[in-house]
Amino acid sequence: MKQKSTIVVQEEDMTTSEKGIRTSSPDSMRMIQSFFENHPEAVLATIGEDGLPHTAVIYITVNGKFETIFVAKKDTVKYKNLLHNQNVSLTCFDGFSRATVTISGKAKQIGDKQEQERWIKALEDTTARGDRTHTPPYISINLDDFAVYKIYPETIHMVTYLRLNSGMYDFHESIEFVAKGH
Repeated sequence: MKQKSTIVVQEEDMTTSEKGIRTSSPDSMRMIQSFFENHPEAVLATIGEDGLPHTAVIYITVNGKFETIFVAKKDTVKYKNLLHNQNVSLTCFDGFSRATVTISGKAKQIGDKQEQERWIKALEDTTARGDRTHTPPYISINLDDFAVYKIYPETIHMVTYLRLNSGMYDFHESIEFVAKGH
């Protein structure tokens, strides 16, 4: 018979860093950053004017503040939705460990051309790591046709479902921290 073990992070168990980020463990930030470094693909959820959700697969890069950068073509549903509503949710998934990381926050368009080019280069570097057999669509873009966005996180939640070889139980760990949005 399998036993289930679940760790639930209570509000009072969270610690606050000097940056005002509350984490469930000292390793939370390192674990989440490492996950993003190895998972540049994500699903972005936006909200349309009609209130209906829309999702799209995107490439991302994440900086040390967990601000997440992505590119949107201007004739897409996601771009039009972001003009109407900046609230987004983004999820990355790892099939092997069955881990997910979800960011909720506000996506704001980066207007400065030099900053846009810097982030597009960072996206290129991120997707070039590992075994990439295709070219992401933003590699040779005309910035007039695309918008570069930065998600300012309000919450990030990581869940890892590990199946131990012993077969005795499933282990579920939740890590959540709250950062100030912009």
